[in-house]
Amino acid sequence: MTSTTIYDSDRTVQADDSLQDFDRPQKALTVTFKDLSVEVHGLGEDYGSTCLSVLADLFPFAKSQTSRRHILHNVTGQVQPGELLLVLGRPGSGCTSLLKVISNQRNEFHHVSGDIRYGNLGHRGAQQFRNHVVMNTEDDLHFPTLEVKKTIDFATSNKIPGSLPESSTSSKDYLSQKTDAILESLSISHTKSTMVGDEVIRGVSGGERKRVSIAEVMATQAPVQCWDNSTRGLDASNALDFARVLRTMADEEHKSIVATLYQAGNGIYDLFDKVIVLAEGREIYYGPTTEAKQYFEDMGFECTPGANISDFLTSVSVPTERQIRPGYEDKIPTSPADFEDAYKTSPLFDRMVQQMNVASEKSLSDEVESILRLRDAEKNRSLPSLSRQEGIFQIIWGDRWSNALQIASALIMALVTGSLFYNLPSDSTSIFTRPGALFFPIQLFAMNKMSETTASFMGRRIISRHKRLAFHRPAAYALANAATDVPLVILAYSLFQLIYYFIVGFQREAGHFFANWFMLILCTLCFASLFRMIGAWCRHLGLASQITGWMTMVFMVYAGYLIPVPSMPVWFRWISWLNPATYTFEAIMAKEMGDLTLDCIRPQLIPFGSAYDNSQYRSCTVRGSTSGSTIINGETYMNAQYSVYKAHIWRNAGILIGFWIFLALMTAVGFEINLHSDSGSKVLFDRRSKKKEAATKVDTEKADGSAASHDVSYMSLSKTVLFTFKDISYFVRHEGKDLQLLRGVSGYVKPGQLVALMGSSGAGKTTLMDVLAQRKDSGTIEGSIMVNGKPQGISFQRTTGYCEQNDVHEPTATVWESLLFSARLRESHKIPDEEKQDYVRGIMELLELTPLQHAIVGTPGGGLSIEQRKRLTLATELVAKPSLLFLDEPTSGLDGQSVYEICRFMRRLAASGQTIICTIHQPSATLFDAFDVLLLLARGGRTTYFGPTGRNSATVIDYFARNGAACPLHANPAEHIVDVVQGRFSTVGFPITG
Repeated sequence: MTSTTIYDSDRTVQADDSLQDFDRPQKALTVTFKDLSVEVHGLGEDYGSTCLSVLADLFPFAKSQTSRRHILHNVTGQVQPGELLLVLGRPGSGCTSLLKVISNQRNEFHHVSGDIRYGNLGHRGAQQFRNHVVMNTEDDLHFPTLEVKKTIDFATSNKIPGSLPESSTSSKDYLSQKTDAILESLSISHTKSTMVGDEVIRGVSGGERKRVSIAEVMATQAPVQCWDNSTRGLDASNALDFARVLRTMADEEHKSIVATLYQAGNGIYDLFDKVIVLAEGREIYYGPTTEAKQYFEDMGFECTPGANISDFLTSVSVPTERQIRPGYEDKIPTSPADFEDAYKTSPLFDRMVQQMNVASEKSLSDEVESILRLRDAEKNRSLPSLSRQEGIFQIIWGDRWSNALQIASALIMALVTGSLFYNLPSDSTSIFTRPGALFFPIQLFAMNKMSETTASFMGRRIISRHKRLAFHRPAAYALANAATDVPLVILAYSLFQLIYYFIVGFQREAGHFFANWFMLILCTLCFASLFRMIGAWCRHLGLASQITGWMTMVFMVYAGYLIPVPSMPVWFRWISWLNPATYTFEAIMAKEMGDLTLDCIRPQLIPFGSAYDNSQYRSCTVRGSTSGSTIINGETYMNAQYSVYKAHIWRNAGILIGFWIFLALMTAVGFEINLHSDSGSKVLFDRRSKKKEAATKVDTEKADGSAASHDVSYMSLSKTVLFTFKDISYFVRHEGKDLQLLRGVSGYVKPGQLVALMGSSGAGKTTLMDVLAQRKDSGTIEGSIMVNGKPQGISFQRTTGYCEQNDVHEPTATVWESLLFSARLRESHKIPDEEKQDYVRGIMELLELTPLQHAIVGTPGGGLSIEQRKRLTLATELVAKPSLLFLDEPTSGLDGQSVYEICRFMRRLAASGQTIICTIHQPSATLFDAFDVLLLLARGGRTTYFGPTGRNSATVIDYFARNGAACPLHANPAEHIVDVVQGRFSTVGFPITG
């Protein structure tokens, strides 16, 4: 069997072998699609929303007719059990849309035509196989506070086969073994106890997080699997390992696998059986991978020796990138439609259609019946729903720091606010303060739960992924969230109550204490579910936040304390009927004041003074008091002042429980209805721009063929620097011990040099970048870092630029506004604003962002494309005139042509004197050759090579050859050297320094 070696080949082979044993008997399903066409709303561009446009959208007659566009045209193909189908195309060609249709995710499309069959079932009949046809998107969506093992445990617990292997004695035993086998096969078993993390929460590395996503889909054991650019963020060697895992699953487990991959090397390409090439949604090739290159070469195109075949296949339809053999200039197709016509009239197309028709109706029907039998067996064997709920509880409880902060804040607020009402007196001076002390916890915990609105949006994409993978329904997560609120609220409020109740001096009787405690817990649960429901039913966080703020204000004002019920305007009194705070305040007020008597003293007792000692001639001004009496009856007072009655206490408790259940159910319904993606992706333009620029036809998945070159020099840098670092070591505390992540790393960067920082996933590339850029705020750093021969000063970060792997921008700003904002804040205030604006225009022209200057940045899928966002990230740093530029994975997630564009931009910057250090994961031979110097790290942060790459990488190739690791002919040098330092390539005593 092919091993998925990453660190220890023997260990991983054994893991892969054990992994196969868990999946018997196998499921198999053939997917056939003919003349598949997809239509979406919109033309790929739109204007951003304004106040007037939002109001206009409320009126149907004011809405303009939505245009439609085709993103797929008559695509035909088939993937059988045991086959790997590769889908290639430029961004915007429809690759992802094809995978979504194959995985039966049609909701976001306006219309899908053509025939698609799963076995002998159409797409409607295949909806019962929702958990057997899955798709993994390119984004890594996980609950960041959950540990890796618990993440995969949760995925595996939903997929337990009917017949357990002999090595498993129970479902839970199988669960543990299966999880361990999956993690071992992907070589991430060492991360079991580490949180997954995200852009904010520290967790596993980016490459390891990608493998967690892969492990989740592997746990589904689905017979049909679609993988959308799943090698994004993996280095070339680990990407090849992933492709080998797919090959193993297809061969040994008879899976039908469809994948789109960017920057796929020839080693990856050769593992696939068939390939579909798309150009602007048109199928220009479908057939064996072994024949694709020759097909286009016979057409008149030329593939450069050593180039990636996948890049060659996607470049033939791009006039500025394809290479044409002499004499064929007037014979080749010129448009995607011409390419499609040439393919559909070729003998290859007829042969592929004949192969698709070979499968008999009976064999396809047998596939479906077999899956139905296995599915029923799984239902009987699967862990009970309570165990699945426990998995959801683990997700919610995983955020330990947030939960601890809530408890700590409750303690602090109890001490601070309790001191404001300290030891209320049992007389008329507390007649207004006492109801205020009762009302304050209602307001405090209601406002504390306003964050649930934001939280409901934060996890929405993750829940959507779980729904697509058939782990659970969104409603299950919503109901589990409501159930998990109970222990958290009880714990937090119990601590608050124990302090606050006795500091204030409420009645010290058990019945009063626990009635107050119980009612306020119910109130807090109601508001938590209310705000979560608002988030579930709103599609935009801004609108949900506004509704939450407005509703909180109104409910607090009309809770019966600030405006007593008798004083409420009649036309607004209905608000109190729908308000959980009203019923809570009435109940705790009635319990506290119902049997309380207070002494009436001045100034409420009139007349007062030494001359008025006889109470017979004195009276109390408090409402409900008896003439001639100096005693205030609490029940009489609350009846007259607040219309609060003791008989309503337990009625109100029942109403609050009903409110909580209703709101939780409405939250579940909201998640089920609103949990979907937007149809179509668009570039949004600012309405204030009088006209769009030349390239307004740019789509978020669509790049220009090749951006035209501008003769723009990179305007005066602040200064050029010589950057050196020597014997850099970095230590962090882990489980009480010092863990060394970097070991004596040394190097230098000259002005105008482009330095590549490479290594396997987890080798410490990003860690070294953070250390060099002074971005580490924890751990111990040893060694020296010099700028022009002097130590880094406190102003070092002001003179450098750092482009992170994740492109984070203000989504509501335009490209021009984002860059100008950065320039104004980061450049000296002594520079005139006109000069800053001119410099921003120059940077936009340099990075070819001028046509998009009025485009709104937006969010992924609803704004700039990945490649455009990468350029914006680079421009945001360049407008600050940095002397040194750090780039972390600038080519991650890009296709081969976009990588070439980013590489071209970096070379232009270097030619202008810019010093650049860049981490890189999957460099092609062409991209690798663009760098001047290579710093190669082995796992553990050890330096394996530092020096020039040489022309056509000759210097580094020669170095490795002298040390017993010669690069094979036609191999990618970048992939080869990473293989060597990972131990994949047989060498004798290859040196690793440090």
